[in-house]
Amino acid sequence: MQADDRLRYRKIDEKHTCLNHQQHNRSLASYLDYIRYPWIHRAPPSLSLVWASPKRPTIIRTTLLICLIAFSTSVAESSRAAAVTAASTQSPHSPILVTGNADFTATNGVTGGTGTEKDPYIISGWSINGWNYPNTWNPPNASIAIRNTTSYFVIRNVQVIGAGRGPGISLSYVANSVIESSSVSAYHSSPISIGSSQNIMLRSNSVDGGGACVQPDGCITADGISIASVTGLILFNNTVTGALGQAARISSSSNLTVTKNYLYPGGTYYNAGYGGLYMYGCHHALVYANQLGGDAPFTLKYSSDTTILSNDMATFRNSGDMPVSIGFSTGVQVTGNTVRGGMGDNLDLDRVSNSTVSGNDVAIDGSSQYGYSDGIGVFSSRNVEVSRNNIRAVSCTLTIGIDVGVSFVAAPTNIQIFENNVTSYTSCSVTGISLQSAIGALVYHNNIVGNTIQAQDDKPGANSWDNGYPSGGNYWSDYKGVDNCSGPQQNICPTRDGIGDTAYAFNTGQDHFPLMKAFTLQRTSVLAAVIRGLNDGLYWNRLSSGIWTGWQSLSGATPSPPAVCSSGTSTTLVVRGMDDGIYLKTSTNGTWSSSWNSPGGATPDQPACAVLNGTLYLVVRGLDNVTYANSMSSVTMTWSGWVSLNGQTPSSPILVVTPSANRLDLVVRGLANGIYHKAFVNGAWATAWDTPGGATPDIPAAVADERAIDIAVRGMDNGLWYNSYNFTSGSWSNWFSIGGATPTAPSLALDSSGTLHLLVTGLANGIWHISRTSAGVWSPTWDSPGGTTPDRPGLVQFGSGVAVLVRGTNNSLFSDIFSQSAWSGWTDLGETSSSPPAISSL
Repeated sequence: MQADDRLRYRKIDEKHTCLNHQQHNRSLASYLDYIRYPWIHRAPPSLSLVWASPKRPTIIRTTLLICLIAFSTSVAESSRAAAVTAASTQSPHSPILVTGNADFTATNGVTGGTGTEKDPYIISGWSINGWNYPNTWNPPNASIAIRNTTSYFVIRNVQVIGAGRGPGISLSYVANSVIESSSVSAYHSSPISIGSSQNIMLRSNSVDGGGACVQPDGCITADGISIASVTGLILFNNTVTGALGQAARISSSSNLTVTKNYLYPGGTYYNAGYGGLYMYGCHHALVYANQLGGDAPFTLKYSSDTTILSNDMATFRNSGDMPVSIGFSTGVQVTGNTVRGGMGDNLDLDRVSNSTVSGNDVAIDGSSQYGYSDGIGVFSSRNVEVSRNNIRAVSCTLTIGIDVGVSFVAAPTNIQIFENNVTSYTSCSVTGISLQSAIGALVYHNNIVGNTIQAQDDKPGANSWDNGYPSGGNYWSDYKGVDNCSGPQQNICPTRDGIGDTAYAFNTGQDHFPLMKAFTLQRTSVLAAVIRGLNDGLYWNRLSSGIWTGWQSLSGATPSPPAVCSSGTSTTLVVRGMDDGIYLKTSTNGTWSSSWNSPGGATPDQPACAVLNGTLYLVVRGLDNVTYANSMSSVTMTWSGWVSLNGQTPSSPILVVTPSANRLDLVVRGLANGIYHKAFVNGAWATAWDTPGGATPDIPAAVADERAIDIAVRGMDNGLWYNSYNFTSGSWSNWFSIGGATPTAPSLALDSSGTLHLLVTGLANGIWHISRTSAGVWSPTWDSPGGTTPDRPGLVQFGSGVAVLVRGTNNSLFSDIFSQSAWSGWTDLGETSSSPPAISSL
């Protein structure tokens, strides 16, 4: 039995490929190509899907991270201690000037290579001090300057000091180059300056300087790393200190990955310095797991499609400006960061659109020169979500936890503020949430605690401070009401519902449905798994408190994959019997009903089920391929009877429940491979089917939140495609090509933050994952938990992440969990199956 068949490895197999590249026994070109275009076993970069409608071009998003992340897991040192692996001795060398491919010579410091795709030039082992060569001072030249080249090259293990106003290393109009494991400094210019180039990596360098103060009135300001007009850039595990401008500045560039760097400005003279990372005019970027400091640790202007994830960003206390400043940008995701110390807005969004600020820890800890300090400020912006942040005032200053208002030009519109903690730990004047000239803001499920002024809204009636009934409003620590009744009018007594019977009123607004207890985001901790054994028998297992309890028989058999659906603490199993009949069992708190229930009828395929408002709904493909629906009330335990939904399908249906929208959505594959949708709203099925167009040879994947249903399909050429149906407009968006290929149906799930997760089987049976934020931004790269499966993976929300259950290529069952951007590792569940498993969370 093959080890990889049993999915025993925990990291993606490509990690080892990446490490081999990093050992330099593979070509630089291959390495750069690998980090730009990884996908499922090297699928071609152009895939098209045959649709009933005209073909749409496939969009393949280039990526810069998959090998980098795999490599970074093996780096033991912190990002502050960048791995500069100096040789035991470095030989002195004069400044190097390369103005074209012909200048890559031994005289110019080339120690190996031919500059080809498989054999890049190597410049390594030199110590170059520009101050020892006066001709580099005026005009200012770099100690290493490379321009106008197309050859592949690596600068490695060099010590470089820039002289005069020249940088240490300067690259311009070059491609396919790496600067790594080097020490670079300059004090009247940027130590590293790169412009008008493509496919550049800076890795594990120590960078010092970027300006100097010779006397108090004689300072020269420069950046530590200066990047301009570069396409395809990786900054990984670099340490930059001492700059009097930005530790790193990136402008007019795209396809960027900045990860695990330590970027702190500040020279030794008066501890001068400004920002950690400044990005202007940047597109398609990932800023991940960096330590950023200075007066303004992170700034993003005039940019798009940028993810800012899991960074630590802190200003110099009582002297810093804004730790995070984002302006004039769109499609920005700010998630999971630690932000503290600002004298203005700790996290500031100004004229930003279609963006999300979620899951950040924001500590207001500084005295403001402006007279106030905001935790999160959103000004003149539209379509912005502020959710699941922890915002707290920890020092005595005039403070606003979440401030939505006008900045120069326009009122903020369509701002959603939900599931945040906004808390004051001081005795000073603090405002919890403030809306200034906002229009269409929705504020709900926040915990607003201990603030001097809990809320203010200068446009009463223009915004909503609750999410209606029964979802509710916010928790207010000073609410004095009681909960004796329930219902939209709070007049069903004496039935409590966790919502105050009277509104919470503040001076300019009110929350009609205040919560009696602090809102707690539900974290699912129990999984139920059901499989069809090799003997067609049915078996189940349960994950509780991190432990699988073991497989037990359910005393039944099926020739098809089982289906499970959950509500509260109950799980319902629905199967096709060996006689094509339809049967179900229910488990409550881990105890299954002793006998099988049947609504009658027959199916040649896997049924679909969902629970809505205490009623179990079934949809099946009949023996005549027509779709049929039935339901059973949990109160009366009687079936409504089968009704035809019209339309035919050659595959099992997909049924999605959205309790907050009080609806079901059914998605099926048509007999001609078309994709069709029908909704169940207000207690009735729609009379007609609608379609987003397109075609698939397999079962669609679908999942929904309170706003829309998301679907993903395998195209007729095996490509992956995505579309969504908006509940409000009742219309489909356009098909979007995710890239890659799969021989099976895909799987979808939403996590607690609203991030959409897509899991697929690759063409070589590998398991691959990609995600899309609630703001609509797809991650720049696919990742993998490793392992192989011949089937569609099982995928479900679990806690704050998602859980996966797969059948290995040797039929063994394995589970894994993806949480906080990482896989936990495969667990062998010690059983075998003959078909895809079913998984549900409780």
